[in-house]
Amino acid sequence: MKKVFRIIAVLIVLVVASVAADAQYFGRETDIAYYYDDTFATYIGEYDVDCTGSVYSWGSVGSWRIYDQYSCRTGNQVVHRCQQTDGMGGWINLACPF
Repeated sequence: MKKVFRIIAVLIVLVVASVAADAQYFGRETDIAYYYDDTFATYIGEYDVDCTGSVYSWGSVGSWRIYDQYSCRTGNQVVHRCQQTDGMGGWINLACPF
């Protein structure tokens, strides 16, 4: 009985270690590109958070943005939104021009 308990304990440790090592792949990468106006033609900045939680940003935050998210597990795009600020800290979804 003790041997069975040890085997189960080892299996649990292996499963937990495997899940912990793969934990970064359960989230989403977020890429936000900011634009000068609603034509989304003049790129003025970006803010990105990758699957490991690393943040990259440069430029300015504009009133128009393209907000994309990608699955860390598959790499597939799961969110694509063109947005305009509502002036109160939120964002309004728009039809994307492309």
